Amino acid sequence: MSPLPAVLESFVFIMLVAIGLASVSYAVALLLKSEDAFAPLINSVIVPLVLLSGIMLPMTLGPGWLQGIARISPFRYIIDAMREAYAGRYFDAVMVEGFAVCLWLGSRVFVRENA
Repeated sequence: MSPLPAVLESFVFIMLVAIGLASVSYAVALLLKSEDAFAPLINSVIVPLVLLSGIMLPMTLGPGWLQGIARISPFRYIIDAMREAYAGRYFDAVMVEGFAVCLWLGSRVFVRENA
């Protein structure tokens, strides 16, 4: 089986997340109005979320308390969905969960900005 559908699906996930994160960072930058405060704030939020996503090492290998904390990271659901796509499972619950998180993350800020 060709991995092309999984690669294309991963690109869609990455695009949706990038749009959502760009919107969030733009909104935060407008609120802070200071370049010196923006970078440390974004890094102090994004770095833990990315580490808890399981992108470097699957969270299933970590202790239970860390797995519980990792559930707060929206990136975790996206990474799990990408792993499912690469395994050839395109329409299971993890994929739907990951796609829903991508859409929520991408659309939430746009709705707030246009209100």
